[in-house]
Formats: sequence, structure tokens, C-alpha cells
Amino acid sequence: MKTLLALLVIAFASVAQGALIIDFEDIGGDNIAITNQYETSHGVVFSMKMNGVDTLPYSELVGEGDSVNGFLNDQDNNYDQARALIANYGQTDTLGEYFLRAPGSISNTGQVELIVNYILPVAALRAELWDIDAHTNGYEKWLVTIYDGNDNPLASQESPTGIDASDPNSLDSLKWKFEFDRAGVFDVHKMTIMFIGSKTSGVGIAFDRFYVDSIPEPATMCMLALGGVAMLRRRNRK
Repeated sequence: MKTLLALLVIAFASVAQGALIIDFEDIGGDNIAITNQYETSHGVVFSMKMNGVDTLPYSELVGEGDSVNGFLNDQDNNYDQARALIANYGQTDTLGEYFLRAPGSISNTGQVELIVNYILPVAALRAELWDIDAHTNGYEKWLVTIYDGNDNPLASQESPTGIDASDPNSLDSLKWKFEFDRAGVFDVHKMTIMFIGSKTSGVGIAFDRFYVDSIPEPATMCMLALGGVAMLRRRNRK
């Protein structure tokens, strides 16, 4: 019964709010494991694999510069900050106070895969990846794939291949934004963001601004509501 009520809350909240955003500004702390904090409010659950092992992503405070960081800003010689004078590189939005990173230090970060599961199917989504560059130990590159309810891939996008971080034209401490639009078809149940670059360690990354459009069409909402009421009535008769 609790699961049913949670699904109804998410569905009706989506109708009321429209497209939702997860930018981690409300997470309230650094180095917090992120998993189901946005399940009720946004219908989203995060998980991660590191070198094939199940783990969790963590929140990171922008510009903190402690021993655990998300990425190195080579252009400005600091950690976890967007490049200075970002507008000079054709970008307007900068990082907020928090973003999502891989667990552990950058030096130990290797084959990363962020997994985003949607409690209700979505029709449109987008997000940002920051700091796709290259160093002497290899280049960075990411593959984003969306899946249906049977884990069949629906579509995918590849990020640009990272170029040397010392090059001003690189995406060092800048963002790459991707977007999927299913033209009103609510069939996306999962998204993965997988590292496919040549690096085996030292992968710096920031995940941010996950936009989700999880508003079912009116007929779907009516069916969901009527089905929920019927199930509740049957439970109450027992």
C-alpha cells in the first residue's frame, strides 16, 4: 500500500509541477552518498558502478579543495570550480553550490557508470557533464544511453572526445549538455552515463542539473488514478 501511495504522489506531483530539476542544491552537505533522496519528490533514484563494482555517487561542494574532489580545473589551477570568465567560452550557466561526483579521490576514479532509474517513465530528459578533457594518461569520453522498461536501449549519445586540458578549446572545467526528447512518449525507465575514454584512472567528472519530464498523458493519469482507487478499496474491504 505504501508503494502504491508513493507512486500516486509522484504522478500527481509531476502533473502539478511540470518538468523537474535535480541540481543537488538542496542536499545540504558535502560527501553525502546519493541514492533515493529524490525518489519521492522527483521519482528518480541514483546508483553507480566503479570498475564494475556497485557503489554510490556522492555530493561535492563546489570549490572546496579537500582531499576528495570531483575534477581538476587545469586552466585555473583549482578543484571543483567552473572555469573563470566562462562566458568567454560561449557558456552562461555555471556550477551551483553542489554537484554529483564519483566516490573516492580522482586518482582512483576509473571506469565509472552513473545509473539513473525513473520510478515513472519519462518522455524528455537532459543533464550536464563537466570537465571532459585529456591528460598524458589518456582522454575522457562518455556514452549516455536511455532504456525502456525491458532494459532495451532506445537511444544514445556520445560526448565529445576530451582534448588536452591545457588547451583553451578543451572542455576542461566546462560543461557538455545532452538531451533526449521522446516526442511525448513516456517510455524511458532508465538512463546510464558510462565512461568510454582511454583513461584507467584519474577520471575527473561533475554530473549536474538533471531535468526530468515525467508527466504522463491525461489518459495514463486517469487510468493510474482509477486503478489506485480500486486497489485501495479492495484493501479496505479486507
